[in-house]
Amino acid sequence: MATAINLSFTPEYEVVSSQKTKLTFNANLRAPEVVEDTAKRSTVSLTAVIDKSGSMSGEKLELVKQTCDFMLNQLSSKDKMGLVEYDSDVNELIPLSRTSDVFKQEAQTVIARMEAGSCTNLSGGLFEGVKQQQANVFVDWTHPKTATAQTESETESSVGSTVDPVLKLAAEAAAPASEGEKPALAEPKQKKSLVHKFRSAAHKVMGRTKTKKPQQTVQVPLSISPTSSSSSMRSSSRSFNSRKHFLSCSARDKSKTMFDGRDPGPGAPVDADALRSVFLFTDGLANEGITATSELVAALGQRLDSSPRVRVYTFGFGSDHSPELLAELARVGAGTYYFMEKEEAIPTAFADALGGLLSVAAQNVALEFRPADGVTVSNVHTAYATSEEAGGARRVAVGDMLSEEGKDVLFEVELPTWDSQAQRAEVIIGTLVLSYLDVQEACLRRVEVECKVGRAQVVPAGVVADEGVALQRARVETAKSMAEARKAAEEGDLVGARGMLDRCLERVEGVRSEGAFKSQLRADLQEAQRNMVDRDTYSTRGSKLMWAKQKAHTEQRSACLSDSEGDSGDEDGGERCQSSRMKTFSYANSAQKAMRTKAKALVGADPNKYVSQVLK
Repeated sequence: MATAINLSFTPEYEVVSSQKTKLTFNANLRAPEVVEDTAKRSTVSLTAVIDKSGSMSGEKLELVKQTCDFMLNQLSSKDKMGLVEYDSDVNELIPLSRTSDVFKQEAQTVIARMEAGSCTNLSGGLFEGVKQQQANVFVDWTHPKTATAQTESETESSVGSTVDPVLKLAAEAAAPASEGEKPALAEPKQKKSLVHKFRSAAHKVMGRTKTKKPQQTVQVPLSISPTSSSSSMRSSSRSFNSRKHFLSCSARDKSKTMFDGRDPGPGAPVDADALRSVFLFTDGLANEGITATSELVAALGQRLDSSPRVRVYTFGFGSDHSPELLAELARVGAGTYYFMEKEEAIPTAFADALGGLLSVAAQNVALEFRPADGVTVSNVHTAYATSEEAGGARRVAVGDMLSEEGKDVLFEVELPTWDSQAQRAEVIIGTLVLSYLDVQEACLRRVEVECKVGRAQVVPAGVVADEGVALQRARVETAKSMAEARKAAEEGDLVGARGMLDRCLERVEGVRSEGAFKSQLRADLQEAQRNMVDRDTYSTRGSKLMWAKQKAHTEQRSACLSDSEGDSGDEDGGERCQSSRMKTFSYANSAQKAMRTKAKALVGADPNKYVSQVLK
């Protein structure tokens, strides 16, 4: 089976004037279908960051537990998974571990004992999840050892290698003097005592306490953070200090939650090509830690600048969460924002994201258009980062592509006058260059396609716009109109917002093609209008759907919206999503659809039966 991405060039018009003119063309990337093969796919390294605040009590939290159990069971023994829980406190409940059978059984027991707590320190939970992935170390619980006391030299070495020197000083300043400590000591003893204080305080801050001392809380100003970004965070923390924002670090023993505190042995580095991801779940607004959207997004961006690369997927349940915050976090984290309106959507949303990670066909996908002499690029319509290269070339960093996934990038170019005595000829206007890592074959690939268009002294009558290019323009305009209408609605102008969507709807109707893709754009715009009938409807439902649909259409990736992706129809497959002739439309690939079907079995399951089975 072919494993190469197909790259094609389609001009809006096959023939254009020989005079100076503008042209739009579409660069289409189509990933091959990846056959399920655990040995060939990339390792998945996943940290679930779960909101367990007070509002999560009851069936909601039980369904999230079952979903975590479901995800565990879909991972193979080569994959890695960890779990962070958060309310007012943040707790690394499960360290990043190889998902062996013995680990899965123990992890399910630990997850089943999660209980709802208090407030929502979303930033603390998110940063802890990112830190777990960027630490790039996993443990293997296949043969856990009996817990042993750590020696003085081992502890000193551990602290020295993992704790920021600034944090050491802050921890020492915050830590109380040890009971019975003498004020004046000889030099060797004083050094040993200082090391002990650093070790104890740092373990409290990092959540790695090894002793059975009473629980204490160490408060450290936000400007001092146990990450490589501590210096950059100091500047952004000044505004927080004036409002007395602190990062509360509980000194709970997080190392004793698995296998009754037994030692898994030394950790090992995660595979270099692993797909490192954080799944962030919440049902409410961040009300502790960093709560402002712009500040939290910026802080996440600083952390993600460090290697290795970590993807962030966000899952917002119900009407109380902030879609703007979660969508922006997903954008910065190169992930997807999922809106789950009802509880039964929780498992399928997680399954959709996991199915995508398990079916990545290519990584580090980059598309470049190199214009011919005299040709200039005036615009590139894409959600992905673009850059201008030598010779006026434009490079688009697409990132990952899933099995069967399609990406379309519209380029607008200006063509120079074609100076020729011929009445008509095919002219090269540039070259498309595609490079990526083929995951299945574990090799780098490069594809080049010459971009040719007809130039004529007189354009023949009957030349019409290509339907495929017109549909992609309609997709781009739909996403753009949703963003503009959402902004107007946030400013209180619901009438103006509905008008923007109505004008976009007219342009979509103007596309000659009739098929599932056009029908889906029409349906999404109409639904957005209905959800702007009043302020309450927009706030509780409309804003969240618009954020998710805008991102789905912009990036051409599934957001698992049951009423917007054809789930009620062709769930088991069907023709590919870009075809205008298929019966139903979905950005989801076969692996995502299959995973969603499996996850639906969790809906309606008895949570008490689930808990009792796991705790046996």
